[in-house]
Amino acid sequence: MSLALLGFVQQLFNEASSSVVIVLQEHPKMQQVKEEVLIRATRFVHSEIWIEHVGWKYAHLSDRFEIGRRVSSLYNSILKHSPPEIANAPFSKLSQGISDALLGRATMSTVHPIVSSISSSISVLSHLFASRRYDDARRLIYMMDSHLRLTRTILAYKSRSPYASQICLLEEVLCERGNGNSSGSNSSRTDPIDALAAYVKHRGMGTEVPILAALVLYALCSSLSTCDGMAPTIIGHLSDPEGTVNSFVRIVMHPYDDVTLRWAVWNFITLAVDKEPALANLFVTGHVYTPSIKGKEKDKAEDKDANSKHISALSISIDMLEQWKDLWELNPLALASLMRFLNIVWEHGHEHKAALLSVRQNKAFWDLLTAIIKEELGPVPDYIPETFQIIEGEQHSDLHDAVSVHSLRTIIKSHALNIIGLDVRMAFQAQGDKGASTKPPSYLAIQETLQSTDDLTDLIGEAASRTYDPSLSDDFDSLLQKHFHALVLDQVRVQDPMVEREFGDEFAFSLELTQERLQPFEATIRSEVDIAARKLCAINLNLSLANAQTSLTQSWQYLLIQVVPFLRGVPAVRPTLLALAESLSADLAGEKRSGDMMATVHQARLSLLLALLEVAWFATVETKDEITHFIELVKNIRGIILNSAQSPAKSFLGQVTVSFHRTVLQIAYFCIRHSRTLWLRPKTLNAEQRLAITSTVEYTLIFVIDALRVSFEAARTKLDLDVDQDLELLVAVFEQSTRLDFNSSPNFWLTRCQETDLIQTSLELFSRMDLVGFVDLGLLRTRKQALYAPHVLTFHIALASVPSAAERLASEGILVSYSGNPISDAIKAGSIDVVLPELPNERSPAHTSYCSMLAVVAGVTKALGRHSSYFDSEVSGLVQLWAEQIHRALSWTNSDPLTLPLLEEIEQVVNLFAAIAQNSPLGSRSDAVQKALSFFTNDALLLLQQVNYALTHPNHLASLFEPITSKERSDFEADSQNKCSISSPTDVVDPMRRPFLAKLVHRFFKLSSSLLNALIAVSGAETVLTGEPEDWPSQQTLVVPHSKVVLGEPTSVGTLLELGNCSLDILRALVDRPAMQALTPATSINTKALDVRDSVTVSRRTLESVLFYAVTQLALWLARPDVEPTPNELEGDDNMGVYGRDHHDKDRRPKRQPLTLGERLRRGMSGEMASDVQALLIKARPVMSKSETILVKKSIDLTPVLSRFVQERILS
Repeated sequence: MSLALLGFVQQLFNEASSSVVIVLQEHPKMQQVKEEVLIRATRFVHSEIWIEHVGWKYAHLSDRFEIGRRVSSLYNSILKHSPPEIANAPFSKLSQGISDALLGRATMSTVHPIVSSISSSISVLSHLFASRRYDDARRLIYMMDSHLRLTRTILAYKSRSPYASQICLLEEVLCERGNGNSSGSNSSRTDPIDALAAYVKHRGMGTEVPILAALVLYALCSSLSTCDGMAPTIIGHLSDPEGTVNSFVRIVMHPYDDVTLRWAVWNFITLAVDKEPALANLFVTGHVYTPSIKGKEKDKAEDKDANSKHISALSISIDMLEQWKDLWELNPLALASLMRFLNIVWEHGHEHKAALLSVRQNKAFWDLLTAIIKEELGPVPDYIPETFQIIEGEQHSDLHDAVSVHSLRTIIKSHALNIIGLDVRMAFQAQGDKGASTKPPSYLAIQETLQSTDDLTDLIGEAASRTYDPSLSDDFDSLLQKHFHALVLDQVRVQDPMVEREFGDEFAFSLELTQERLQPFEATIRSEVDIAARKLCAINLNLSLANAQTSLTQSWQYLLIQVVPFLRGVPAVRPTLLALAESLSADLAGEKRSGDMMATVHQARLSLLLALLEVAWFATVETKDEITHFIELVKNIRGIILNSAQSPAKSFLGQVTVSFHRTVLQIAYFCIRHSRTLWLRPKTLNAEQRLAITSTVEYTLIFVIDALRVSFEAARTKLDLDVDQDLELLVAVFEQSTRLDFNSSPNFWLTRCQETDLIQTSLELFSRMDLVGFVDLGLLRTRKQALYAPHVLTFHIALASVPSAAERLASEGILVSYSGNPISDAIKAGSIDVVLPELPNERSPAHTSYCSMLAVVAGVTKALGRHSSYFDSEVSGLVQLWAEQIHRALSWTNSDPLTLPLLEEIEQVVNLFAAIAQNSPLGSRSDAVQKALSFFTNDALLLLQQVNYALTHPNHLASLFEPITSKERSDFEADSQNKCSISSPTDVVDPMRRPFLAKLVHRFFKLSSSLLNALIAVSGAETVLTGEPEDWPSQQTLVVPHSKVVLGEPTSVGTLLELGNCSLDILRALVDRPAMQALTPATSINTKALDVRDSVTVSRRTLESVLFYAVTQLALWLARPDVEPTPNELEGDDNMGVYGRDHHDKDRRPKRQPLTLGERLRRGMSGEMASDVQALLIKARPVMSKSETILVKKSIDLTPVLSRFVQERILS
């Protein structure tokens, strides 16, 4: 009775499933009735038969096996025909009920029939064979076949369900321990996992059960790997792990074992290596290491014997690889499986370094992989079938084999590329900073191929071919809408993991299920049914080719990125790369295909284009052909941005399943940045090429500005890493595209900014966003910076560098936004520190934001020029608001610690005051400006004294430095380990001494130059040099003309002379060296090495500023109205020379009144200091003249002018 009932229920479901399409089209309500009947029937089967049948007594044991088979087969059919995760699928309630019963709400009585059968069937089968009960044995095998299929289906669904991170009852029971680890071997019940492993190698179970057991092991291992916490492992439930591993390895290496079984076992081995470290080590090495207690010599002997006995998956895969050519032709599935295994092993290479050491040094191994990569794939086979044929009992199209073989060979090449890329990466990481100097054997094997124009062109052409055809899906959808509108393609989608699918007819959509559901239509429209089957088969064949092709594209992209340190800069390769980039970009720009799958393909091809450009990189010298290829690339970028089928704008808005707009932005950034380089080179580009660049930049800016507005709005409402990444790239492209030396007419993009209200939106966002990152401390510790803030400030800096944009930024209220934000109170209180307790070993994001704000305000002030007195007054008000923090920075002394962020803060403060002073003519300064500059002058004179001391005592400067980040610490410690003594500042610029200290001293020279320039602007020094004495600003006499250099006191002329001589010594030491000689190495790709030209430029500027300021201050001091001498002046009297009195006597007139004491002191001190300044000017003239040959831009030498001024206005 039970068997008859089960047969009846199965037939009900078969009929309902096969007629679901025609019923939904003609009698929709009937479908609900059928589903309700099936729900009731399966509920009865589950509660009355499935749960109870194991405990029944049977006249024939085969009846028990048959009942179990039929129930599990029914459940499996329901779950396969209507996967629970597909919304609105036919029989969704029925399928959901079965999944709940077996997974979500499972009980021991529900899963017991499955697990008990798995645990005991081997012993039962042995008993039946021994008793010659072959019919019962056959029924048992059929039942196991059905149970294993159901188990695999449940575990696969669980991995895709909301329960994926939780261990389910079926997994718990499968991982229970039976008697498998006991000493006796006669127990009838073993561990379920041990039993599954035994089924794989059991030949008495037929051909299907071993394959299904391997697939169940794969599904169980995959499901357990996604569980939270300490999930059970496969190896923990094997009674003899080494024996099981050896048996699995022997299966995959045996050429006469079933191909599908070898494929299933390879899949499990590969997954185990990926997910279970202990089992992975066993598969890679072939044995478990156990320490010996018999002594070292015996231990070595035993190890040698053990190694000779054990085989591993790694060793046999390498041995099999030697016959890759035969496998390529006759069994590409086996070759693809072992290549995928090797790929995963290399992905976990850091875990298996010892086992891989000999293989990685084996040149022959890498030559085999290179040969695979170079093997020609041949033309892409046709994917539109004409007929179907039965092969070994299975229906296949006439193109199935050709497409399957081509796809497998493509995947094989993809794995080979990945393995080489992974090995190059491992080698580079292991060698650290010296990685680029030593090429690993893996790279040496493929080096010739990568540097061959013909080979690289052919191989990249294979990787970038156009295989995917979305029109097939469109045609099939049209056919469905016309004849089978109730059939939804997603409802027949294959749910198996991608690695378990077979390329060909059944790759993406179930052809078998589709034909079953269309069978009722054969009586009326048979030709349309046949057409639908062929069209769906064509889709599967095309998707097989497209997925394999995409994998190959991604593998080439990965390999190119990994070989960048070795291949970039090779002159012979760059023209080929640019030609390939031009060809690929043209194809991408002309893309007409659309759809979700096409977005994946488009992203992969864009990534390959970006990788080509990463390797090509920038060049200082380019041939005409290279420039031509690059300009064509720039034109194509415009087409990519404007492409309607694959629109970056839609990707940015999230209207495609796979976003690719970030890759487009990275490509655009490269093109625009290199276009700037070419633009600035004289006679490099013609008018047509410049027009092409301009056009691309304009279209790029339109896209970027619109996207920035959307991103700013999104950032106001949520904290999102994707929005932060978008902002970073958008702002970077915007900054490159709007530079004045490249885009001299900002009206176009500034109008667009105004139309979108972009600037105001950015200011509103800045006023309310978290500038520190305290909203999410975990994210702050991970990223080391707050979301959005760095990018918004970079956007403001870009605007501030363009005068018209800076004016717009000022009118939109930049100062209001900067004076009222989340860190404003901390700035007012002067409590912005360079580090945060919550973020150790990293710079404070608040300090970074504050320094950027200073840079923006200084930039806006400088860009507006002298026609914005109102803004200067407002900036002065902001300075008063931030006075505590500013004073704190300017009050640094040589007894305080020094950090790079603090140095940057001091630099930005000085730049701000310099901008204010330069924009405010001396005679028309408002009270607010005058007050701010007076506040700065007092601190600046004290700070300049400290900076001078630091420059003249570099060892002391090094002792003050405190690194913050780990990178700074490692660089500083490496620098400190150099025992070379630094006795004078000139020793610092020796390339063999202290590179880190050299950079620090270089920045201090820049700071001294900035300080002096700011003081020059404040004091109106130009008026002194060019005007008449009665017009001189006598109130700006700030520097006392004596030779004492006293720390803690303001700068004197002696300080200036000491700084000037120090700068002159540096300049004299450098002028005879090559301009491009590096003084320090480049620490990263983004940082430029400090060279002789950089140091000469800064030293010369410092020397000029020292001389300019010293001369004008001496002149002001001499012209100052008569006042009583100050204590400093009286101290300076001791240093007066005879020259001062002689000068006075020589110029004495008969009727002139006697000079006062103050005037005599001034003239005496000024005369002596003037002589010293004149002497410095005389020494500097030849050195300054010689340094002209090193500078990029020729500058005017002021030393003759200053020398004549001293002679005529001070000494005479």
